[in-house]
Amino acid sequence: MNNIVNDRESMDIKDVYIEITNFCNFHCKHCYRLDRNQTEHKSLEQIKINLDLALELNAENVIFTGGEPFSHPEIENIINLASKYPFRLCIITNGSFSEPSNIEKMDVVDISMEFYGEKQTEYRMFPQLFEKIQGLLTRLKNKVKRSIITTVFKENRDHYDALIDFAKNNAESIVFSHYIPIQDYPTPYSASEYQEIIKYIKDKADRFNSSTFEIIFYEVFYYINYPSEGIARNRCKKRLFIRNDNKYSLCPFYPNIYDTIEEVITERRKEDLPFECSKCNHIQTCHGGCPAYRLIKYNSLDRKDPYCNE
Repeated sequence: MNNIVNDRESMDIKDVYIEITNFCNFHCKHCYRLDRNQTEHKSLEQIKINLDLALELNAENVIFTGGEPFSHPEIENIINLASKYPFRLCIITNGSFSEPSNIEKMDVVDISMEFYGEKQTEYRMFPQLFEKIQGLLTRLKNKVKRSIITTVFKENRDHYDALIDFAKNNAESIVFSHYIPIQDYPTPYSASEYQEIIKYIKDKADRFNSSTFEIIFYEVFYYINYPSEGIARNRCKKRLFIRNDNKYSLCPFYPNIYDTIEEVITERRKEDLPFECSKCNHIQTCHGGCPAYRLIKYNSLDRKDPYCNE
């Protein structure tokens, strides 16, 4: 038993993502989960068990996700419960619901947004979505940190400038994130195209980042190109994802699902590396790239990330 406890303490988990519901009022064709039309809300008691595990793991951040977290009938009780823990608390929303009355007890609200204006409404197939997002961001001002979360793919390339301008005027940050193609649409960039996107976002960050607004790119190759930005090693190695059915994974996109935390510990110890990466100068930072993307594309971890341009 002591070995298991010690193993948990040595996992070096920074972020614990907790799915609190399977329900989502959207039907997005790009979603990594297509079983979202179920109404299965995680109980408050089970969420407390998840939070206690995060505490045992010495996590710094807890991120509530779904489904659509704001749809949970006990969302205010969940926020009250979580606020008693020492975590930095974040919640990810699609922007279509009104905020809970006690939202100021959270630290960050992330709003998913791939396009600017009516294109966002069209893409997410939800009436007046862009206007609802604008209203939500306005109401959240001075209550929590507001962040726009944008996944990068070919179809939204022409919207990055407008999204950055929108975020500057309505939020404290915009986070660009790499795209893992689960479905046939949208379209991923090639490795060479991706390098251009990395440079574009870095140029924008150099121009606009300040004490009140920040452009961030959660992508391992961004930090390989610009090591001065500070993130070393693969972010996903410090992440634990707890699904709504209380099974575990390394992230929402990682196809391998585990029944116990001990199985996750074993998986993290494997750290399978592509042979072609073994002599790369970036091995300690990149570690082969995104394991979820590699598993999804190749059904194996023995090939490097498709976004790699080395």
